[in-house]
Amino acid sequence: MTTTLVARGNCPRLAIGSVNLAEFFVAIAQSVTFILALGVLHTGKIILGLLIGGAVAAPFAALATKRLPLRLLMTIVGVLIIALSVWTIVLSVR
Repeated sequence: MTTTLVARGNCPRLAIGSVNLAEFFVAIAQSVTFILALGVLHTGKIILGLLIGGAVAAPFAALATKRLPLRLLMTIVGVLIIALSVWTIVLSVR
C-alpha cells in the first residue's frame, strides 16, 4: 500500500503515516472479528499482541518518518518490502 501511494506521487511521509493509521483500524476490525468468531477466551493473546504491536510500532514509525532523510527512508521501506516478499515466497515453497 505504501509503495503504491508513493508511486502515485504522494509524499512518502504522508503515505507512511496514512498507512499506519489505516492499520490501526484494521487491527481493531480484526480484534472484533476474532472476538465474535471465537470468543474472548481463545483470542485474548492475539488481541493483546495486536494492541501492543500497534502501540509500540506507531511512535517509532512516526519518529522515523520525521527524522530520517527521504532517500534513506525510501531505501529502508524498499528493502523491508523486498525482504518480506522473499520471506513469503520461501515459506510458500516449503
